[in-house]
Amino acid sequence: EDIYFAIEGKEADHDEHYIWLLAYTSSKNREIDILKSSLIVGETKIENRINEKITLDTKTDTENITRNPLGSMNIFTIDPATTKQFLDETGERKLILSVLVYGKEFSITFELDVKTGKYIDFPT
Repeated sequence: EDIYFAIEGKEADHDEHYIWLLAYTSSKNREIDILKSSLIVGETKIENRINEKITLDTKTDTENITRNPLGSMNIFTIDPATTKQFLDETGERKLILSVLVYGKEFSITFELDVKTGKYIDFPT
């Protein structure tokens, strides 16, 4: 049974970027649970437990986690200013979203334009 991902990046009004991730199957076109996901920026890996919202704080390198009741959809909230600063310091440009579904791990890679803070070549 094939697994598909719907992924979307959105810019919010509060200087944050949202990454929405939804997994579903092809046969019944039904939503399935994402068991675990993580966002990887360079050497920094942020585990995202299901239905939680994560803000990457590169200054303290800690995770600020708050509950986010949205079914099995995962949301990563990224502050583009601190992410841009982190990318500038490390030279990294790629962000990797790693997802565990049905015991299989999938990785989606996209890039952030360090000059504008905008995503480039974002998969849809």
